[in-house]
Amino acid sequence: MLVCLFTSIIFQTRKKLEGGNLTCGFYEDGSRKSLQAKSKSNYCGENIFSKEWRQKVLVVLQRNNLKTRCNVGENLNCLKRQSILKGSCHILCSKTEHGVGAAVCVLTNDIWAYQWSAKLNDNNTVFQAELTALHEAVIYASHLPNHNTSKIHADNRASIMASSNSKSTNDKARKIFKILFSNPRIKVSWVKAHAGNIGNERADQLAKDATQHGQPYSHTKLPKPHIKGLLRKRMLEEWQTSWKNGDTGRKIFNIMPSVSLRPTNWIREDVIFFSQHGPFPAYLKRFHLSDSDYCSCGGIGTALHYATECIYTVSWHMRKPAPNFEQEWLKRVANNLVSSQKIRGIIKFISENRDLSRPP
Repeated sequence: MLVCLFTSIIFQTRKKLEGGNLTCGFYEDGSRKSLQAKSKSNYCGENIFSKEWRQKVLVVLQRNNLKTRCNVGENLNCLKRQSILKGSCHILCSKTEHGVGAAVCVLTNDIWAYQWSAKLNDNNTVFQAELTALHEAVIYASHLPNHNTSKIHADNRASIMASSNSKSTNDKARKIFKILFSNPRIKVSWVKAHAGNIGNERADQLAKDATQHGQPYSHTKLPKPHIKGLLRKRMLEEWQTSWKNGDTGRKIFNIMPSVSLRPTNWIREDVIFFSQHGPFPAYLKRFHLSDSDYCSCGGIGTALHYATECIYTVSWHMRKPAPNFEQEWLKRVANNLVSSQKIRGIIKFISENRDLSRPP
């Protein structure tokens, strides 16, 4: 993120132009508009004026004793360059594999007057780093003499929009808003990032260095998504431990040994079959709801019996597994769509024909 803060001769020039009853000016987007609409945009001195305007601006520059190399027929980019050299603050944040860093550097009269860099928590976001850098910039600007107009250029729209909202949910953004509200001489506007100036490159290098060697900055809270992620991870770990060491639901545990927040595609019939808690004589006998655990066909009335042996469910039969491969067989059936359809057909048939599953 690039932020350019300068006490600019541009503003003095604008006042001189307004004092000369000029009715037109140029804005950052290059358009030519009336001065009455100046509150809707920001002036900059980088555009080409008409011949008459260039002469008047050149007179203003001479009156302010600016050693400019601008000719009458050239554009005024040098005005912007010289104003930046008068005093500029470049701010950048960087997030690499080494962490998150933010940096501020102030260039005054070709001298690095102030530098600040910090290493944020590795889990902090780039948006938080941008707000941190912008907060440092507005604090620096608020301590400048009151007669100087300070302008902050930021290349990140999200941080600008957040800091311009008095009801923002971000604490740092609200602090920036309060400083800007109490210091109307500080202006914030958006510019394109990495314009190729020396201050931007300096701040970029400082931010990258801060990711490895910067002073720890602990005043920025961890982002809510990261906190939620930590809580979710801790919850799943405790749930997994409880599920692994539990005494109940072992039949389902053998099929699904790992817990997950993602729902399965099981329906009622699947739960009945794999938990073996349903209209099976062996289950009913276990809870004294039936006098016998035999099916009417003569076999033990278990879920596996109806899926592989019972003569009443032969339309949905599957190959019976060996006793030592029964658990592996259940896992494969649970993950096979065709087998699942057969299981659901068996359970529906048994539920609708209870008399057939009772012992003779």
